[in-house]
Amino acid sequence: MKIFLYFIKKNNNAIVIAAGGTGGHVFPAIALTKILSHRHKVIFFTDKRGEKYFSNQDINRIILPISSSNRKNILQITKLTVNFIRSFFISIIEMKKNKINLVILFGSYIALPVALAAFIMRISIVIHEQNAILGLSNSIISHFADKITVSFKETIGISKKNQSKVIFCGMPIRDKFYSNLIKHKYNHNNDINIVILGGSLGSDILSLKIAEIILSLDNKIKSRINIYHQVKEEHYSTINKLYLKSNLKSYKICVFFNDLEIIMSLSDLIISRSGASSIAEIEFLGKPSILIPLKNSARNHQYINAQVYSNNNNSTIIIEEDNLEIKLMESFDNLFIKDQIKNLQIEAQKYWYKTKGAENLATIIGQILINKHNSRKIKY
Repeated sequence: MKIFLYFIKKNNNAIVIAAGGTGGHVFPAIALTKILSHRHKVIFFTDKRGEKYFSNQDINRIILPISSSNRKNILQITKLTVNFIRSFFISIIEMKKNKINLVILFGSYIALPVALAAFIMRISIVIHEQNAILGLSNSIISHFADKITVSFKETIGISKKNQSKVIFCGMPIRDKFYSNLIKHKYNHNNDINIVILGGSLGSDILSLKIAEIILSLDNKIKSRINIYHQVKEEHYSTINKLYLKSNLKSYKICVFFNDLEIIMSLSDLIISRSGASSIAEIEFLGKPSILIPLKNSARNHQYINAQVYSNNNNSTIIIEEDNLEIKLMESFDNLFIKDQIKNLQIEAQKYWYKTKGAENLATIIGQILINKHNSRKIKY
């Protein structure tokens, strides 16, 4: 009852949500922000890399100067240190000015100065781990965070002493996926709609190489295929020329799809990296997929994500170094020549509409704030 009353009436809680770097961190944080903003004052801390994901977003945000570094020389280390200190003091100033009483962190390097500021100011900290293995920043912060929320039930890397803090909520996904899900289901004709995604950082393998592999398919198969391909900008012209000369039924290539949720919901097969956001969106739509983990992802999280996901869902994992072309052709042979794609679609429907991570996480945050409010009333 308390949690219900919490969501139907306004309150004066002020919250910081921090996420930066790639879309895998920023998109789920934005999804949560949109829900919490109905009841709270929410300030979003991000960095210059993360700012690009806020186009057309009415979100109050502050850009911190923190940035990533490969830490290979003294100048980069010095710059990273200075920016860390600046981000730390900006966080303290903004949290004090806005009377913040809860900080929610989505990992990445931006989380560290914000977490340190919150810890010193005795502000409650909640972290969310998107991947199936705890990231480095979240691993450090987990020791003094109040709660650890996770996208995967099987998340690894959490110490035994912190297990009591863990709450499973799932992965928050973009609200556009909810609004477009009912309108666009499966196609029931003979077409094969393939969506190819390279992740927010782009991918050579999932850009030029995979286009060449698809064009090597039999013409009878290609004449049924509609391709929606996210490509790297430097490959756009080359891939466009390749597809133009092909026997594909149709193709659409783009560096960034603004209507990705519609394209994915119309797909028969999604070929993608295995970042946590991509996997959550594939799972939400209940789509057959081929996952090609990024080979140098931090803590090998993309491979672990793919492994955990494929154990319970309709997905094939292909490793980049493991004869990629041969493995992809084998998968295409099973899917298209043996015409297993429709059977996989039916099987994948079992997982449709499974994920409600943003709502679950918002409810957890609501309960934390209720508990904080009640604890203030207790007199000893």
